[in-house]
Amino acid sequence: TLFSKIFSGNNNHPNTRIILSVNNSSLESSSGIDKFDTIELISPNKNEIELIIQNWLKLTNRTLPSRTSMLQQLTQQEAIITSFNSKPSILSLRMAFFSSISWKSFTPISEYSQLHSRDPCESLLIQLEKNHTEPLTRTMLSLIYCSNTGLTFNEIEDLLSTFDDVIKSVSNFENSLSSRIPSQNIIRLRNSLSDQIIESCFGGFIVLRFRYELFAETVRLRYGLKSQNKFVSLNSQQQQQQ
Repeated sequence: TLFSKIFSGNNNHPNTRIILSVNNSSLESSSGIDKFDTIELISPNKNEIELIIQNWLKLTNRTLPSRTSMLQQLTQQEAIITSFNSKPSILSLRMAFFSSISWKSFTPISEYSQLHSRDPCESLLIQLEKNHTEPLTRTMLSLIYCSNTGLTFNEIEDLLSTFDDVIKSVSNFENSLSSRIPSQNIIRLRNSLSDQIIESCFGGFIVLRFRYELFAETVRLRYGLKSQNKFVSLNSQQQQQQ
């Protein structure tokens, strides 16, 4: 397992420390974890959440109304906190916050009260499907999820070009259908996912992979993916052969 391999061998420096963040299910199913000191992370309380929100507001030069009208039952800040409480994770809080910075002072309560009625990750996927088409969003995120080590941009472009529904969804005119998906469509979707997808180096190649396990799990559930690690990046296969 991962835990049993981390400090395998006798060449480990005594001052070397590695910090891992895992969820409870991974913790319970992993052998060798008893060799490590574990600390359970406690969810922040309301005062700490408010402090986090205020710091983020300063960084983005934004403000949220602190008072409500008689017709409104909760403030925009309370909507963010309520959304966090429905699914307590820093990722959910962060996504709810960045949804809130698009609000105006005249934004109706019906809009920002939806934060706690729908999972923030799923809300993001729905918005991406509207902005970048459902076939492209579904297929690209599914490919990244099912890859073992992440995919390079060229691999994503090649694989997406094998799906006719993806190419048709991004074509402006029926007669302009091409055998390959325009790279700018992938770039736009990638930019919209700048906080959820990161670039990392594997085998000498820059690959794209998910930053958060919670977001990856939402992708799996929404698109009906059964298992991870279905295939390995072509570049990583070449690296292993060498």
